[in-house]
Amino acid sequence: MQSVWLGGFRLQYSIECTDLPAAGAPWGGGAGPPAQRSASSLPVPAGGCQGGGVAPISHLDEARSRKAAAAGHTQPGGGLRLPPGIEPAPVWVPARPTVVEVLAGAAAGTGTIVARPLVLGIRRAAGDWARPQRPGPRPHMWPGARPGTTAGAAPGADPLVIAAARRDRDTADPGWFGPDSVAWKVQADPAMFVAGAAAFALQLLHPLALAGVADHSSFTEDFTGRVLRTGAFVQGVAFGGSAEAAARVAGVKRVHSRVVGTAPDGRHYDAAEPDLLRWVHIGEYLAIAAAYRRFGAYPLSRAELDGYVAEVAVVGGAMGVPDPPRSWEALDAAAQRFRPELAVSEQTIAALRFLRHPAGLPSPARPAWEVLFAGATACIPPWARELLGLRAPSPAELIACRSLLRGLAVVLGDPPPLLAARARLGLSGS
Repeated sequence: MQSVWLGGFRLQYSIECTDLPAAGAPWGGGAGPPAQRSASSLPVPAGGCQGGGVAPISHLDEARSRKAAAAGHTQPGGGLRLPPGIEPAPVWVPARPTVVEVLAGAAAGTGTIVARPLVLGIRRAAGDWARPQRPGPRPHMWPGARPGTTAGAAPGADPLVIAAARRDRDTADPGWFGPDSVAWKVQADPAMFVAGAAAFALQLLHPLALAGVADHSSFTEDFTGRVLRTGAFVQGVAFGGSAEAAARVAGVKRVHSRVVGTAPDGRHYDAAEPDLLRWVHIGEYLAIAAAYRRFGAYPLSRAELDGYVAEVAVVGGAMGVPDPPRSWEALDAAAQRFRPELAVSEQTIAALRFLRHPAGLPSPARPAWEVLFAGATACIPPWARELLGLRAPSPAELIACRSLLRGLAVVLGDPPPLLAARARLGLSGS
């Protein structure tokens, strides 16, 4: 009897094999570890098996739905309450960093001020890599990825967004949030670098969301371009005026309208489907809130944490997310309700491997990225981290990540969208 985790449930199955491969030999005819935590690719030795008993994923979904309904775990509209024994953890990241982390971060910031000329030279040397790359072949696609219709090089700035930003500048529009919002405080911090990695790792857990990325994204051959485009949207809706934020949302919706296809398990996906939009919104802002609370310059009170989630619910609503969460507890519980729909497959593992070691990343930047990725694992819920096969970061890694982020804060200064917003509103820098 074998068992694997599928979402929040343990699936047990048995296989009788006449010719087991030797240790380390490939399983199932593909790359990846012996146990793939996905019903569509359970570990079956390449040598062949008899008497298996592995149900297709559609049958598992139906059985899971019947079981949930019989146990009374469903609610009006077909949503899932948390199964018994799974309680939402109001805060799974500490309210404040340790004293050692704070001191290390302060020392790093001070040291960076002294060494700023040298650091700026390294930054200029890395500038070529940070620019979006030209379109080309997709040499680093993970298993199962298929060329899509929307992949390509980073496009130029959207003319509609540019026009909207000009209108906002002329009217001094404060935008959806404004200078007194928690969103401005949170999203101006370099902890956003960590949040981005954590958010994408969470997105990998949803098979349909991952299929959309694999088929229609330029993530693997244009890693930095994808990161910059995503960052432009997240920061644009936070710091831009109301017209610019609305134009950016409309632009993403136009892209989503073309992101449709069939996942490796045979299911249809549509990026504009409300359930997928909800998962992406939850993962994105859960990661941002956790990253700032863990690594931000100034601690967030619980009221501010809830306030941030309530503020960014405006973005979710504009994107088409039905009833987006408006408190940290609701956001965390909403993420946990997706657990029965999440799985780790060979495609997930390969994409996660790429995220940990991006192709084309310059050698001098790799140690820094490893530090940031370790910090990102602290911003993923423990149950999701376990499903991804990631360990919790060590205290030394947390200290290193905070120190690096505080050094980046000195080198990079305030993000350009924040500077543009202050100029638009006639505000002086803080």
